[in-house]
Amino acid sequence: MTRMGKRLLLLLLAFCFVLPACSQTETQPKASPAIPLAPSEQANTVKSINPQNWIRTTLPADGAENVDSSLKTISITFNQEMNAKSLNPQTITVIEGKHNQLLQDMYLFHYDASLTTLTLTFKDPDSSYGSSNGIDITVSKNVENSQGSKMSADASFGFSVK
Repeated sequence: MTRMGKRLLLLLLAFCFVLPACSQTETQPKASPAIPLAPSEQANTVKSINPQNWIRTTLPADGAENVDSSLKTISITFNQEMNAKSLNPQTITVIEGKHNQLLQDMYLFHYDASLTTLTLTFKDPDSSYGSSNGIDITVSKNVENSQGSKMSADASFGFSVK
């Protein structure tokens, strides 16, 4: 590496690690490092419905409107590694509002531990939510993280389709 390259690397390291630490005042406790959210994820963060901050994001986002009714997947990303066996149709319910019908048995459940993301995909590719419908998803307090701890309360989010 050239001398100029080394200087640029040191400058980059200083910018990334030293300057942010200098901007904190002594009266503020240092926060533990957080994993930054991509801009597309920032709007999807579940807030008030999130017991113990277990759920990081959902797609569609909580409260999203005019979602395409042909959407085939729902994703829930957790803030920690989960027990995949606890993520199933008994602990994750999906209700469509027009007919107040449970839909979770219409989905395949796939948990990706490396991403801590549960993806629900329609079993039948021709399935849809219909038009002008509300979809509510509840994550039961009986889901478990990889250490066997359970959430303190149910977490719910929802979206509406065109």
